[in-house]
Amino acid sequence: MDRETLLKHIRATHFESGDRELALSDARRIAAYLVEQGASRVVGIGSAFEPARPFTDRSDIDLVVEGIAPARFFSVSAGAAAMTDFDLDLTPLEVATEALRRVVSESGRRDVGREEDVARRLATEIESELATLTALGEELAKAPRRDDTYSLRARGSILHDFYNGVERVFLRIARELNGGVPRGDQWHRDLVDDMTLEIPEVRPAVIDQDLARALGDYLRFRHLFRNVYGGVLDAERMASLEERLPETLAAFRQRVEAFVSWMLDRG
Repeated sequence: MDRETLLKHIRATHFESGDRELALSDARRIAAYLVEQGASRVVGIGSAFEPARPFTDRSDIDLVVEGIAPARFFSVSAGAAAMTDFDLDLTPLEVATEALRRVVSESGRRDVGREEDVARRLATEIESELATLTALGEELAKAPRRDDTYSLRARGSILHDFYNGVERVFLRIARELNGGVPRGDQWHRDLVDDMTLEIPEVRPAVIDQDLARALGDYLRFRHLFRNVYGGVLDAERMASLEERLPETLAAFRQRVEAFVSWMLDRG
C-alpha cells in the first residue's frame, strides 16, 4: 500500500472522540419533547448509551419511540432533530424490526430522560463536585502563605481549580435544564449570568447577584492564571481571593444545596 493510499485509509477510518455527555444531554431533552408530543416510551440505543463502545465525532443519537401517532411522526421527528447538532435516528417502535425490538427489550434498557432519574443523577454529580470544592478549600487553608513564585503558582492552581469546579456545576445544570450552554466568546461570563435567572416553569435562580459578582472575581483570576507566567502573579490580589474563598464557597454550597433540594422535591 503506497503512502497516499495509506493516508486516505487513515482519514477514512480514524475518527476523533465525540462528546458523549453532550449527546446524552441532548437525548434527554429530545425525549422530554417526545413525551410532550404523546410518546409513551423513549429508549436510547447505540454507542451514545453504551459506555463500553467508542463514541466518535461521527456518532449519532439513536432513539426508539413508542406512541407517536403515525400522521404526526414526521413533523415531530423534524422538531426533535432541530434540538441537536448530532445526527438523530428516530425509529417508531410500532414498525421496528424484530431484531430492534429485542434490543429495546434487553435487560437494563431504561427510558431516556425520565425526570426523576435525571434529577437524581444530576444531584449526585453536583454533590460530588461540592465535595471536591470542599477539599480544595481545606487544601488552600493549609497551604503556606509565602510570596515566592513556587508558592504563588501552587496556591494559584487551587484558586484556578476552585472556579473550574464551580463552572462544572453550572455546566451540568445548563445542559440538563437550560437547554444548553451559552455560545460566543463571552460564554463563561454568560453562564454565570444565566445562573442568576429564574426560568419560568423550568427552574429557579441557582445563585443571586451578590454571589455572581463574587464568583466573577475567581473567573477573571482563572483567565489570568491560564495566560501569564507564574512570576507575574499578584500576591496582593491573590491574598484577597484566598481570604474570601471560605465565605464564597459557603455561600455557593448553600445556594446549590437549596437548588438540589428543589430539584429532588420536584422530581
